[in-house]
Amino acid sequence: MEMADILVINKADGENKQKAEAAKAEYSSALQLFPPNPSGWKPISVTASALMNTGIDELWNIIKNYIALTTTQNNYFNTHRKEQSKFWMYETINESIINTFYNNKNIEKLLPELETQVIENKISPFNAANKLLNIK
Repeated sequence: MEMADILVINKADGENKQKAEAAKAEYSSALQLFPPNPSGWKPISVTASALMNTGIDELWNIIKNYIALTTTQNNYFNTHRKEQSKFWMYETINESIINTFYNNKNIEKLLPELETQVIENKISPFNAANKLLNIK
């Protein structure tokens, strides 16, 4: 799971204001326990209310500071975006391979039988996997 850079507790107004402030304090405390972010940014928690127009300016300033640090000062944003794009390319390939494998009618037919044989120690998991992987 990826750590958020900004945690916004929204709807911090009316009866929710006190609860939102308490949540902000808890998140702020918890965020101190995490190791430093590779971007150099320390995650921040804030409260906001669009209804009351509170916290919006503060949030926007935090976003601008984040952008300045991660795009201008250390280029983390662009570097990280490239890493994410590469990750999602491989993730898409892997998901497609897995779906193609498990949706193969021959594999669907043989898989339960080999699974039972593995559980009953009649065949090793490696031999069962190799049999399945060699099905066309």
